[in-house]
Amino acid sequence: MPSGTALGLVRCAHRKVAIIGAGLSRALAPWDDSSYCFWALNEIYQEIFCRHFELHPRSKQNAHELAWLAQCPTPCYVLDLDEWDGLIPHAVEYPLARVLAMPGARDWFTSTFSYQAALAVLEGFAEIGVWGVDLRRGTLRERTVEWAGLAWWLGYAAGRGVRVTLPPDEISWSHPGRYGYDYDREKTAVERQMDDLRDVCASWAHPILRLR
Repeated sequence: MPSGTALGLVRCAHRKVAIIGAGLSRALAPWDDSSYCFWALNEIYQEIFCRHFELHPRSKQNAHELAWLAQCPTPCYVLDLDEWDGLIPHAVEYPLARVLAMPGARDWFTSTFSYQAALAVLEGFAEIGVWGVDLRRGTLRERTVEWAGLAWWLGYAAGRGVRVTLPPDEISWSHPGRYGYDYDREKTAVERQMDDLRDVCASWAHPILRLR
């Protein structure tokens, strides 16, 4: 069991970290592989986790969330220890200054996932795996701002020699072909996505479905 301090230091023997979100690809995570340090966040239920992240102001938590945080059994990263005033038993202040001091680091944190990826680089993990983080299927902010921020930090990690493992999901983490080289393949894929979108829009336009 790792231990945390007010300096944002958490030590463990793992060399690989698994960042887990709520998306469908979380089922593909290596849950039986004890070589991973599993990270959880917010109110997303997760049976196996070594660390938790609640990087939102205390004022934004409801009573149920506060009650769970008061019993969190693992180190739990927060923005400001003083704000939580001892509520979380193993609270750890996120080491933002140390993260930003890394060579080439950029102050681009658009989601908790961005903070997690940056911290994994800071702590020297050899591999960062991401499962269930299907931002490109989410809200407008998730598809643009949040996905771009996480993609940048994963690119930063790869540039620092960290292995980045992603689920085999073309929609969430890749693009159908290289720009220019695979023009026809990309065009076909985009047209197929547009057809799917039109079908969805047409279904919602149906008078019976609108009443549901």
